[in-house]
Amino acid sequence: MAAPLVDADALRRVYLDGVVGVERAAASLTADQWAAPACGEWTATEVARHLVVVVGWYHHWLDRALAGDASVPFARSTLDAHAQAGLDAAPASSGPDAVGRYSREAYRYVERASAVADLPYGYPLGTITVGLHLGVAACEWHLHAWDLSGAGLPARVRHRPLDERVLFLAAGDAIVATERPPRRAVSRVGVRVAAGRRAWNRILRESGRRPD
Repeated sequence: MAAPLVDADALRRVYLDGVVGVERAAASLTADQWAAPACGEWTATEVARHLVVVVGWYHHWLDRALAGDASVPFARSTLDAHAQAGLDAAPASSGPDAVGRYSREAYRYVERASAVADLPYGYPLGTITVGLHLGVAACEWHLHAWDLSGAGLPARVRHRPLDERVLFLAAGDAIVATERPPRRAVSRVGVRVAAGRRAWNRILRESGRRPD
């Protein structure tokens, strides 16, 4: 297998930058902003609770991987339904409390995952490695930091990663990793090229957000 597009140290930095981005964005919110829409119909409080659900998934999927099960946990087509079901089942909590729980688990996750980076790991798009999946996790944190950093504000004043190129490479490498070898090689070239072209705006658009 080809070497990852992002080395372990750079991947760790971009992951932690995403966690800090969530924390900073959350710390800036007023009570009214916590109750306002931040990601589609979800309020900022619901986004924070969603982050707790997602980081819980990641720990669970890692537990499965450590037990030798790297199968897909659920189909990609049901991801939105699982996200909503997880949010509906989450205990009621304030936005700041949810972010506090998320942060603790997100920091714990990167430590666990970094220790077994080469282990096969199943997630909704397929089976990759734990290390590659950290790129997916980093992207998730940065996207929701953008959501929390102020719905309705211009893109230039909202959260953006310190190194958007590294984030794009890390997430892109994970996404194409489930492709068959000949196609994956071509896709990885495309990821490298696209990473140099307004990478953060591209991530926002491909996630359904409107950076402009």
